[in-house]
Amino acid sequence: MPAEPLHAKTFSRRQCLQLGALGAAAAPLLGWQADSALAAPAANRQRTLRFAHLTDIHVQPERGAAEGLAQCLRHVQSHEDPVELIVTGGDSVMDAFDVDHARSKQLAELWRGILKQDCSLPAQHCLGNHDGRGWDDSEFAGKAWALEMFGLAKPYHSFDQGGWRFIVLDSVRPLEDRYTSGLDAEQRTWLEAELEQTPQATPIVVVSHIPIISVTPFSFDHNAVTEDYQRVPGGLMHLDGTSLHELFKQHGNVKLCLSGHMHLNDRCDVDGISYICDGAVCGDWWNGDPRRSDEGYGLIDLYNDGTFDHAYTPFNWQVRA
Repeated sequence: MPAEPLHAKTFSRRQCLQLGALGAAAAPLLGWQADSALAAPAANRQRTLRFAHLTDIHVQPERGAAEGLAQCLRHVQSHEDPVELIVTGGDSVMDAFDVDHARSKQLAELWRGILKQDCSLPAQHCLGNHDGRGWDDSEFAGKAWALEMFGLAKPYHSFDQGGWRFIVLDSVRPLEDRYTSGLDAEQRTWLEAELEQTPQATPIVVVSHIPIISVTPFSFDHNAVTEDYQRVPGGLMHLDGTSLHELFKQHGNVKLCLSGHMHLNDRCDVDGISYICDGAVCGDWWNGDPRRSDEGYGLIDLYNDGTFDHAYTPFNWQVRA
């Protein structure tokens, strides 16, 4: 998550109301579900996958963060009804963006060591803004270092599990010495091809670090406000969110979009698509600030009829002195 606004996307008050009106006035943007917003679950639906969405872990040697991640992983694996997969949502380490090689190596070794020791489940990974090594020309700059840490060939990818397709996006784009959000032309072309090639009967989960659509950016004082506009920074929500939503609507089988980044929880149900921003594993960067989400993760059940259940699940972390 950014510490300050990085780039702006402009919404007028009227546009915000129009967006809310896409499903029963402003209800979807406030997390309320209109009767027609989502298809009703089938009476005989069968669960095909249970997975955990762990985002904004921000593991580091300080603040008891390593112990916190280990405790979270043990909690994920302790459910009587077992979790089958972990999907990380970005910002797994704190902070690789502007540190030297020795520190980034320490973070990578800490991350790998905890997963090796405390996680017996398969994991798929999404990149966040704190996972890359800046934008200079050195060998491990940009996203190359993060790709090596996560064992990925590219910063975006897809996979199939439980009869669903998962599309994992790379939300983070360079902007001078900072970053903004959205897909570049190459990734957009890839995404369009992925959606086109996915059978219509196959439901889709999209995972991004930065929210595509979210209420949470409006809860900050980062937004510049004029008489008629509120400007949402691109560091808080996808600059191409409207375009992506229209693309998802065209295909009809994108059911769930998961994100993190904000360290807050919300849900928007719009045009049959649910946008869920999960709170952070680290809460407030392991500081316990009650203005952020409790330390926790998303627990998601996927079903064969294209529906899902989601619950944000705290793991009862106690802040270390």
